[in-house]
Amino acid sequence: MAMLLFVFISLSTLASPVFPDIEGWQKGEIKTYNTETLWEYINGAADYYLTYSFEKLELLEYAKSDDQYIKAEIYHHTNPINAFGIYAFERPADGEFITLGIEAYMAPSITVFYIDKYYVKVLSHHSASETLEAINSIARLIATNLSENPEIPDELSLLPLKNQLAHSSKYIPANFLGYSFFTDVVTAKYTLAGNTIDFFCISCESDEAAMNILLKYISTLNLDISASASKVIELSDMFNGPVSLFIKNKQLFGVYNYKDADAAKDFLLRSAN
Repeated sequence: MAMLLFVFISLSTLASPVFPDIEGWQKGEIKTYNTETLWEYINGAADYYLTYSFEKLELLEYAKSDDQYIKAEIYHHTNPINAFGIYAFERPADGEFITLGIEAYMAPSITVFYIDKYYVKVLSHHSASETLEAINSIARLIATNLSENPEIPDELSLLPLKNQLAHSSKYIPANFLGYSFFTDVVTAKYTLAGNTIDFFCISCESDEAAMNILLKYISTLNLDISASASKVIELSDMFNGPVSLFIKNKQLFGVYNYKDADAAKDFLLRSAN
């Protein structure tokens, strides 16, 4: 019994060093929210976090005075792609992007980043220079404490880097393009012949599984098209416009939101190789 108690105490004290000590700022107690209680902290957005396989939130508040404080929030997700997914879901198009974690941005009185399976926010309602400096210090120390050698999620390697618009990549766990059979999708925007095109990829257990998804799509659209894994399939989607798809190496690749069908087809084939 004594040994079990010792182990419990040791494990429980290991979590606190993730939140660094900052000179001049008093640390409060760590508050923890799980899948059942997250709504108590972020009622309106809790469902979005749960969609991205949220596990728990650790929250700690730093105080310099009664009305000057900083909140540090560490959201734990099941894996890196889900941490990236919620980060990308909330990422602003016009954020001030900085080098921190795997990707990060700053906005007034907040620093946000993701690293490994963690999504982190350090924020305050105060904009004094000393508060902003403390936010930056806390964020950088938390990133170091969480992971010394962060790596980009493996799934994002399926997205070509050439001509990819900066900060446009996303991970959509369910209902991509409005269809329940499009799940676990990585997607990004690209420049193509002076226009923007959307590319996506779904990893499957086999080419047959990828084909089954494609056939469900064709059936849902009520189209009379024969599908083959050896050629690009061009569809007309009443909600998303023209969509081209191609299967290779257990992946279902697709492009949409394009104006030049031939250029889109060429892009799709090159991206799948």
